[in-house]
Amino acid sequence: MTDRAGFRSGDTLSALYGAAAALTRDERGDAELLVDHLLESADVHAVLLAASFATLERLEVAVSGSSAPWRGDLGTFAAELLRLAACAGFGSREAVHAAAWRLDGVRLGDAAAASEAIVVSRARIPDADLVAGAVAVLSVMVAIAAERTGEPVPASAQHLCLAAQLAAG
Repeated sequence: MTDRAGFRSGDTLSALYGAAAALTRDERGDAELLVDHLLESADVHAVLLAASFATLERLEVAVSGSSAPWRGDLGTFAAELLRLAACAGFGSREAVHAAAWRLDGVRLGDAAAASEAIVVSRARIPDADLVAGAVAVLSVMVAIAAERTGEPVPASAQHLCLAAQLAAG
């Protein structure tokens, strides 16, 4: 087992974006390896929060960075995001919905709500499934943000991975 204390937040983001990128390329085995690495190397609570922040950042890019104005309401968008993430088959539907609850707490700037969502979901859902569900939501958001900004999805995912690796040092 890897020393969790030596695993930095940049490493967490790099592994999360790497897993999301693997899913966008339909490389499930690689995504599963990265999820396993996260489970062995990092605090799951921190991983789930980091996934929420990364997903929220991609959501902001999709909404503000689009060449076309935002159309539709956020509820419809959220429902479609959850549908697509659940259809990815990476993490259970319950784990995908748990990721959405965490994301909402982070979006509202409510650290207590985000942490409570993690505690509640970890009591019901295995950690591996929770991380997989968070990666599924992140991968869909990476793809949506890339499409809305006109960048090819694989290139966008690769750029995010490289940026996270550089940040990790």
